[in-house]
Amino acid sequence: MSEQEKKLTLEELFEAQKKEFKAALSGDLQKNAIDFAEYMKNSSADNYLGECICFTVTNEVGDLHIFVHGPQSTICNSNYNNFPIDESIKELVWANVNPCRCAPPGCKERNFSFTILGKKFDNLCNCPIAFNNPDAETFGKIKEFVEASKICIDTVKQAEK
Repeated sequence: MSEQEKKLTLEELFEAQKKEFKAALSGDLQKNAIDFAEYMKNSSADNYLGECICFTVTNEVGDLHIFVHGPQSTICNSNYNNFPIDESIKELVWANVNPCRCAPPGCKERNFSFTILGKKFDNLCNCPIAFNNPDAETFGKIKEFVEASKICIDTVKQAEK
């Protein structure tokens, strides 16, 4: 994060993100992304108890990616298996694990293994979960996952005390 970004208020960051979404995305994806940005602003998912649960990235061809943070994340490093989510959300998360795509030897030392919601995955990117161009239903499930992740972080941090 640049010095300029560090000085921006949450509202200014949100407005910049909305502007980015309006420029890069269109149709339902744009609307859903702006709604999700509003949710993120109000849920503290970008900085919950010092952890980034997820963040968004757009690209020049109009794609939106929502990444769930990796190696430093309580979500990916804990043995907390009591996420208050149903099987459909677990299946969605597992279907969106993000394998490392670097050409060898690219990030050979950085390929990560995680147990995510009770299932082990190898050779993952440092952002091990990526939702690409989600539809409205998937956005809803991502929100449920974020809320469950906050409970996980709370539980793990309490256990560490």
